[in-house]
Amino acid sequence: MREYHPEISTAHERATQDDPWIMYLIVRKDWAGSREELLTMAARAAVQAEAQLLEQEREAFDAWWAQSFRKVVLRADEKQWEQAASEIPSVINGAVIACAPLLRSQRPKLLTKLQALQDLPLEVASQSACHFGLNFYVLKDISLGKQMAQIAHAAMKLAVQQQVPFNRVALMPMRVLYVDDPSLIVSTVDPEKLTVINDAGLTEVESGTLTTAAVFVDVE
Repeated sequence: MREYHPEISTAHERATQDDPWIMYLIVRKDWAGSREELLTMAARAAVQAEAQLLEQEREAFDAWWAQSFRKVVLRADEKQWEQAASEIPSVINGAVIACAPLLRSQRPKLLTKLQALQDLPLEVASQSACHFGLNFYVLKDISLGKQMAQIAHAAMKLAVQQQVPFNRVALMPMRVLYVDDPSLIVSTVDPEKLTVINDAGLTEVESGTLTTAAVFVDVE
């Protein structure tokens, strides 16, 4: 099992890297389901990427975990999305491709042409917390692209902290709940089942902002 011991631990150090390792998530911009489905696709795709691509891309994943764990969410049309899936080591979950980590300087030309995902006109489905699986309490006043990156990060970090295999996490029920302040959840749950994501402050929020609290609900 992977352990969580980043070599670069502060948000400032991560934010000021000249050539960071990045996991790119690529979304089909014609996706017509709900916002919550797309968010959980991002979480599942990220953990599936580690589970399925680690053997062939171990150096990249090890460097990404140790030095960066940065994620960038891009939007693509059908042709671009299919090209990315065929040319880049990656996994697909629904409308989301999760790529094996790449140095920014070594990303394929296709990725330089894609725009960052901000928002899509998707319906919002009301969800309640699940009684087994992962509940993501995400800051509601950030973009869809930012939420996807944070939830994907939370799913991967939770798998490591809980020592649950990535492929098992990918199959678990997941729920997304939007909150004004995820830190309010922290005091209400068992800290041993909690994973929090504090943002590096590169976009939208200040460095150190708690954007997502993920709670692992296991069978007692």
